[in-house]
Amino acid sequence: MGTGISQLAATHGWDVSLIDSNLDALGQSRSSLHSVMNRLVEKE
Repeated sequence: MGTGISQLAATHGWDVSLIDSNLDALGQSRSSLHSVMNRLVEKE
């Protein structure tokens, strides 16, 4: 759920920081967010 909230905030101009005590989950969220944002940019 946090990744989706981060994506929503980022696409509306907010600076976003991802924080998680589980480094694997953090890496997965970061990778997912990066992929989604790249696809959105390509659509522009």
